[in-house]
Amino acid sequence: LEFVDPGVGRGYTVPTGTSQTLPLPWNNIDTIIYQFAEDVTGPGGSALALSAFGLFGTSVADYLAADPGTTFSYNNATFEAVITFSSPIANDSMFVTADASQIYDLGGNPFDGNWTDNVSLVSGDGTPGGDFVYNMNVLPGDVVQDELGGNYFVLSNDLIDVVGRQFEHVFLGTPTANYRALSDVNGSAFILNDDLLFVLNHQFDRLATTPAPPVLPGIRSITDSDVEDQLSTVDEGEASADRLADAPTDAATATDALFAAGVHVAADDPDSLDLLSDKEEDHWASAIDDFFGED
Repeated sequence: LEFVDPGVGRGYTVPTGTSQTLPLPWNNIDTIIYQFAEDVTGPGGSALALSAFGLFGTSVADYLAADPGTTFSYNNATFEAVITFSSPIANDSMFVTADASQIYDLGGNPFDGNWTDNVSLVSGDGTPGGDFVYNMNVLPGDVVQDELGGNYFVLSNDLIDVVGRQFEHVFLGTPTANYRALSDVNGSAFILNDDLLFVLNHQFDRLATTPAPPVLPGIRSITDSDVEDQLSTVDEGEASADRLADAPTDAATATDALFAAGVHVAADDPDSLDLLSDKEEDHWASAIDDFFGED
């Protein structure tokens, strides 16, 4: 770990640039570490929970749901959230996620997790509230990580690479001349016969196809239809509400909810603003007061 992650020793860090989505070749990946820039909590200052995170793939649709032995911890001194599965991740194309509606800083600001694969260096677009969605690929044995015909395979060139590095190793953090971490399939710090046999036995394995990105129940996930379900009519200068999700108990809360919905819609679809445009806050407040029968 010291060689792969110098000075930290926590594991393989997501690289920069176009190599971010290359398939990882190790056969014993079982832990994902989220490194935050500051201390974070769950909603309302509650403890950060496993439910804020996810791993969704093709071979396994929902890793957290499929593995009841998954463990989770968060260290508020190092700002690390650690998810460990009960068995290693096999051949799969997955999305690693963090739900912004479940992660907040100590000031109550939602997590800024927006991420663009093969471009982003850190998450965020400067506006709090974006979900983190990163495409991670794992193909054990694909040590060369080269693409063939639009996909990735474990082939003879992977075998040749491992054969040519037999007995290369890392000792006290210092590698021998020809050691390469990606060729050390089991991450033992020694490239030996067991690495060679694994690559040999997995010849012609092909990376699973990438699934559709998951839709998280995040802060920016409200759609036009959600708003239309909550508002029956919108008229110039005043509005009437037929029903409101989660039934706000007072006019101020209802007004805030409606304006929040307008902001969320704008983030998703600017064309939807025709539903809410040119409505001043006092008009909304008046309409909601009428709805709740308040003066």
